[in-house]
Amino acid sequence: MREKSCLTETVAKLRADLEESNGKINGLRHELLDCEEREIRRIVNQRRQNIEPSSGGAKETKMVRRQAPQSRRLLEDPVLMNICLERARKDLSTAHRKIAELEDTFREVVPKWELERLENRHQAFEREYRNLSQEFEALSKEHEALKVNFEVVREQKNSLRDRCKILAHTNTPRPDWSKCGQFIQGGVQRWRDITAKKSSEDRLTILLSELCGVASAENDYFVGQGTDPSVPVFLRYKGKMKNRKLGRREVSILINDIWKSRMASDMGTPMGEYVLKYFSERYHISLLRYEWIYNLYYACQRLVYDDQIGLFWNILWGNVVEEAYHAPRKEFVLLKRMMEMRMEDKKINALLAQDLMDVMDVMYPQKSNRDIENIVYAAGKQLGIDPSTEAFDVAKLFAQTEEGWERGDFARELARQTKQEITEFGKGILHSINIHDKTSEVTVEMLKKGFMEVDEDIHQNLLTQHLKWIYKVQDLSKAKPMVSSAIIRQMLNGYIRRSQLKNHRRN
Repeated sequence: MREKSCLTETVAKLRADLEESNGKINGLRHELLDCEEREIRRIVNQRRQNIEPSSGGAKETKMVRRQAPQSRRLLEDPVLMNICLERARKDLSTAHRKIAELEDTFREVVPKWELERLENRHQAFEREYRNLSQEFEALSKEHEALKVNFEVVREQKNSLRDRCKILAHTNTPRPDWSKCGQFIQGGVQRWRDITAKKSSEDRLTILLSELCGVASAENDYFVGQGTDPSVPVFLRYKGKMKNRKLGRREVSILINDIWKSRMASDMGTPMGEYVLKYFSERYHISLLRYEWIYNLYYACQRLVYDDQIGLFWNILWGNVVEEAYHAPRKEFVLLKRMMEMRMEDKKINALLAQDLMDVMDVMYPQKSNRDIENIVYAAGKQLGIDPSTEAFDVAKLFAQTEEGWERGDFARELARQTKQEITEFGKGILHSINIHDKTSEVTVEMLKKGFMEVDEDIHQNLLTQHLKWIYKVQDLSKAKPMVSSAIIRQMLNGYIRRSQLKNHRRN
């Protein structure tokens, strides 16, 4: 638009110049004619005043007289004036036509100086744009790096906070354990004997065992519950049996041996029947066989607060699925194998903390960095090393004692996180169907809908199996509504986890 306006102004200026030139030409013509007339008059007057009889003078007078009529003819002859006028009009039309052609030709044209000025500005703008683009890309990369660093720092902060809590707990003043001897059977001396060289945790376990099992510990004999069909098959016996007063460690060793034997021979038999089979194979005398069964039975009842013993007890009575024992063990074995493969690949005999975290990252993609750091910290605590500076002895980390693999801090942390994962999975299902109150009742259809929304890839047969376990029915049409807190508890007992693990750590 700016170029067009410039051209328009130029054309108007040319037109004005043309009209001005035409006016000047006409003025010059009139002035020329006036000058000729004045000159002729001057000559005539001069000749009249200075008449000299000479041939030359007569000749000049004759010439002047001849020129005077020719000069006047332009003004006095209308035909000649019309011819001149037509000629001027043609020249004017030609000029207008040329002006129109110039307007059409140069309508989209700008002056060279304007073009050069615009090109220079355009190049300057391009240079400025490239500089700003590079600066923006650099700032974007810096922003992304800061976001990653922020997440790392936040995870480290959370991990350090957890460690501080643990240290604050472990560094609290130790209780005076000698006072406990006044409240257990045998007095202070027996308390000193059974707690010598024991850690605080072991002393607490012994104390709970003594307090919870004082009634059965005081009895020297157990009385059988009889052979009625209502009595569990492994307890069907009449008569008295000696109370061997088993401790927690003895019970743990016995339970671990039962699990080993069961996995090596028979996995299809119900746990109650297998316990009877286990002791029958080892003790052919009926009294001795049931003596060990009843001692295990009452010891488990007394030590049910222990995680390992409590799990066996609940599986024995069908309150917890047996997969709750086997699944973590399979993960434990697989994790050990992955760490051994990493050592083989790197040709080393021990792993650093970063190696453990990399293996955990592959094994548990759903776990956060904070959870993985807690697992590594628990492994270091079990081995008694500083995870930040010392290497991990994998063989020692996964070494099993007589009491089993569940006793170490490493396995306990994995079990704790698995329990937390199942709990969060259950809460997510309930929240997806707008259940936020622990006392709200949930029907089968509602819970099924929640499972399918949260775990989209779950197989229908597996979903049906989960629902039957949660509602404790074989026919789902007969299932009654259940409160949400009981559903979470049943999911924990049924070891119900997400069918497809999702990565919640990376975005």
